[in-house]
Amino acid sequence: MTAGPSPPAIALTGVTKRFDGLDALKDVDLAVRKGESVALSGPSGSGKTVLLKTVIGLIEPDAGSVRIDGQEIVGAARRAREVATRRIGMLFQRSALFDSMPVWENVVFRPMGDGLLDRRSGYEAAVEKIASVGLAPEAAVLYPADLSGGMQKRAALARAIAHDPEILLLDEPTAGLDPIMSNVIADLIRETAARLGATVLLVTSNMAGARRTTDRFAMMYAGRIVWQGPTGSIEDSGDAFVDQFVHRRAEGPIGITVD
Repeated sequence: MTAGPSPPAIALTGVTKRFDGLDALKDVDLAVRKGESVALSGPSGSGKTVLLKTVIGLIEPDAGSVRIDGQEIVGAARRAREVATRRIGMLFQRSALFDSMPVWENVVFRPMGDGLLDRRSGYEAAVEKIASVGLAPEAAVLYPADLSGGMQKRAALARAIAHDPEILLLDEPTAGLDPIMSNVIADLIRETAARLGATVLLVTSNMAGARRTTDRFAMMYAGRIVWQGPTGSIEDSGDAFVDQFVHRRAEGPIGITVD
């Protein structure tokens, strides 16, 4: 008997989430195949970060299904959810490093918290991951405040890959960086994902970074995914939302509010 196709690494079906009566996510359907890299973009407040936090289980949707490698996490028991989400590494907006910890403790915070590493083995593992993202070993004992913005992004990426995850969720990894460093980080993400064989879901407003890093592009607006397609086709997608966003036009279906 021939086995059927493997399930997507990430599969969202009809995912809805409301905050204070407003739709943050509304009937979202999205599937990311194993080994695929997908950019998730759209204007501020469109639901991108909420979607990432829903995938990793930090936010429980009001309705819909979220599956990791075919395993449902919505409504799952805590242990089952932890097993599913342990496959995931996440880089948060603004890096979200712990100010009171040196870089090496930030990097291995999760495996040390799970009791998988003691301090000595944790330090050694952290230095290895730090080196893999292009930071010098000496950076391990520095604190986040001692790092430049680009170095903080590298440290946050090292933390996201500390347990060699199968899935990477990256929330605006190049935000606040200059164009050169943005390209450096985008290339590092692509190389790291290839080395791990990881599936990537990348929230970004950096179209150049999306082109360098991802296979497919999904456009969000007002809590919905309004367009999906190959990243290489976003310049001539034929979709009014994508066209306005990619070409930075003030006129179009995306409402612009000026306070």
